[in-house]
Amino acid sequence: MATATFAFGELFYFVPSLILGGDAYLKTFSLDQLNTLALLSFNVYVAASYLFTVHYGVASVIFGYLMVRSGYLPRVLGALWVIGGLGFVISNVVWVFAPSTILLAPQVLASVSLCVWLLVRGVNVRVAVMSMRVDFHTRVAFVTTLPRWRGAPRPESQQTKRKGTGHGSLFPCVTSADR
Repeated sequence: MATATFAFGELFYFVPSLILGGDAYLKTFSLDQLNTLALLSFNVYVAASYLFTVHYGVASVIFGYLMVRSGYLPRVLGALWVIGGLGFVISNVVWVFAPSTILLAPQVLASVSLCVWLLVRGVNVRVAVMSMRVDFHTRVAFVTTLPRWRGAPRPESQQTKRKGTGHGSLFPCVTSADR
């Protein structure tokens, strides 16, 4: 969504070259009117760029929340990402009333500190491995209930079952014994 908003805003960046191009149909406008239209186009471009960063602010809030919840990285970094994302969103709302860029400082701090942390320390591997171990049995139980594809190895409990052709099935390679 943010990329589509940015692309829409970029259209207005190139419109002044069309307005000030000097085509014959633009002779009906005075020079002041053409300059005003060109400036309006640039202002719409700036407004669209502020609107497009709202999407990144919301994504930063979600990313920070997931960092806090996961435990793979320090919770302080996740909190910084949440604050930085809120800064993105709030700065865009404030831009409507009073332009200010000081609210983007937490996002810059969060980005730099996450980069340094990942380069120096990395993720907490112990927490990542423990979360995979807890989820392993759930994944194994889920995978064994999925339909078998032709050529896939079968568990020992299904080795003695009759192999069918699976006619009438949505999955033609699923045997009737697998159902």
